[in-house]
Amino acid sequence: MGIFDKAKDVAEDAGDRAKDVGEKAGELAGKAKEAISALADEHGDKVTGAVNKGTDYVDAKTGGRIVNVTDKVDDLTEKAVGALKSGKGGGTAPPAAT
Repeated sequence: MGIFDKAKDVAEDAGDRAKDVGEKAGELAGKAKEAISALADEHGDKVTGAVNKGTDYVDAKTGGRIVNVTDKVDDLTEKAVGALKSGKGGGTAPPAAT
């Protein structure tokens, strides 16, 4: 067996291992998505409620001067939680803050 044959064998082994790692990563990503969706389903309303309560407090303390910002925070929170809930968002990422 020549040096090129050994190099070919090593490269094939590395390719097989990379494929296995990729498959495992895909499985773990799927499990993570399911867990996050379950948490969003169970606690999403608590999250949005807490954020709304916080933004209402900020609005009261600032006299509504930054209501456009706090409304945007409320909207983005609801969209993000909605995207994470199972059956919604089609697997899309939560919206980016602008």
